[in-house]
Amino acid sequence: MPSVRNIERQLQTHIAQLVQAAADAGHWRDRWIEQADVEHQRRVADLEVRYQQALTDAKPAYDVAISEAADRVRSVIQAAGPLAAPWDDASWKSWVPAQEGSIPPFVRLGQLVEIGCWHRLSQPALLPFVGARGVLFKAPGAARNTAVQGAQSVLLRLLASLPPGKVRLTFVDPVGLGQNAAPFMHLADYDEALVTGKAWTEPQHIEQRLADLTEHMENVIQKYLRNQFAGIEDYNTQAGEVAEPYRVLAVFDFPANFTETSARRLVSIAQNGPRCGVYAVILADTDKSLPHGFNLADLERAATVIAWDGARFVWQDPDFKDCQLELDAPPDAALFNRMVNAVGAAAKESSRVEVPFERIAPPRKQWWQGDSGHGLRVALGPAGARKLEYLDLGAGTAQHALAAGKTGSGKSTLLHTLITNLALSYSPEQVELYLVDFKKGVEFKTYAAHALPHARHRHRERA
Repeated sequence: MPSVRNIERQLQTHIAQLVQAAADAGHWRDRWIEQADVEHQRRVADLEVRYQQALTDAKPAYDVAISEAADRVRSVIQAAGPLAAPWDDASWKSWVPAQEGSIPPFVRLGQLVEIGCWHRLSQPALLPFVGARGVLFKAPGAARNTAVQGAQSVLLRLLASLPPGKVRLTFVDPVGLGQNAAPFMHLADYDEALVTGKAWTEPQHIEQRLADLTEHMENVIQKYLRNQFAGIEDYNTQAGEVAEPYRVLAVFDFPANFTETSARRLVSIAQNGPRCGVYAVILADTDKSLPHGFNLADLERAATVIAWDGARFVWQDPDFKDCQLELDAPPDAALFNRMVNAVGAAAKESSRVEVPFERIAPPRKQWWQGDSGHGLRVALGPAGARKLEYLDLGAGTAQHALAAGKTGSGKSTLLHTLITNLALSYSPEQVELYLVDFKKGVEFKTYAAHALPHARHRHRERA
């Protein structure tokens, strides 16, 4: 049997061999790592050279593409004029209210900035307007003020670019109690209909205003558009003087004070409103709880979404989501107030609708062709784009008519229209007119002066 000493010597020998093997393995490992690192560095250097060469080769085409893009941006800005200009642009100093018939194709939201490895390209962020969707700003409390200013800027641009009186604003401001709508309230000094009286804050009032807008949309669809017009713009083109104004619903701090019913109405307005000329600009506070059963995604699907991602606002659109979006703030108070007051004054002036008499008068070949034996029927004015409103007398219970209204409301104009159209439609043998004038003969004097054949008696001035 081997002695203990021999076993110890053999064990030591094996240990020494193992230590040497480990040392040899470590040596080869270090050499392999060193060689691999050298090869890695060589390959990285080679790839860097190839990468830089590829960049160098691509740079001319890249520069051409960026130059063309910049030219297109400049062309858009030039064609758009003040509509695409920031509020500090000099062109706003000479701004005047828009002319009748001018409908903006877009409204500026702010500025988009695209940053590449060799460029920084800026362009105005333009929201389509005609037939497009409304806007939904999603912002928690920390970003709320920026979103409020962005919404105010969009609303002011609509006022600045649409003809005065052709846009009516409805404000819902339950948290701000009207403070967010305050700059626009000067419009009420000229016509309360421009801002539906005031900014609404209480749940029952909010629900009623949304119900009013819904009813307006129902009337537009059922009475005006039907299956004849694709949208309100097509209808207004033919309606002319009686064109329907746009309605814009501005909601701050949704869903504060919104019931389940009003929240559903809001979605319906966002979905169906644009065809009827009704648009929604909504600021949703994402820190607040939604009404029971309400899904914000329903509203998002019907709107252009501008959302706060924790660091910046993002336009949630595949083409723009990677760009930096800088929302516009409204201009300084002096320009803001000047624009609002100018729009209000011009809207008050343009509220007088004048329809050419030729539009409702019978054609010359039909003069005196009416038969009063079956009643009287005379056109008083347009009713929509293609129809006329008539006064019908002599059938059933329609035997008399009463025209009532405050001073300046157009009662005399209505009577002159009635008299003239009756005299054109029916011969003196068919209709006799007895004109009683309590304005000392002034109102109906022209019929006496020109001897209207239908007038059988003239009123003598009372003592």
